[in-house]
Amino acid sequence: MEATNEDILALLREIRDLLVPISACFEQEYRRIARAKAEFAKFKSFLTPKRRQIFELLVGPRRLTQAEIASEVGSSQPYVSQTVSALMERNWIEEDEASQGTYNEVLPFTQMLEESQDATE
Repeated sequence: MEATNEDILALLREIRDLLVPISACFEQEYRRIARAKAEFAKFKSFLTPKRRQIFELLVGPRRLTQAEIASEVGSSQPYVSQTVSALMERNWIEEDEASQGTYNEVLPFTQMLEESQDATE
């Protein structure tokens, strides 16, 4: 039995109707990955070795003040303060209400790094 043009068109419409929802799922996943890659790129570009050291000292167990951190990393207090402000703007840290002048990670650095790397793979 030979397929007519109408049969072929009907089959193509069925295939299209099946593929549209599938492609929408892939598009959503693609956008999620693209957002994660962009966030990771911003994250990596922001965290130079000195800023990463400041970040780790801010949220570390020792609870150093900004002046102590500046001294420890060999930087100026305004640079540390600027880094703290930038980290807070990005919602990577928040001030610890219980201990003024100290900070907590909003999302643990290692978790942020792992999630960003997972999304780029």
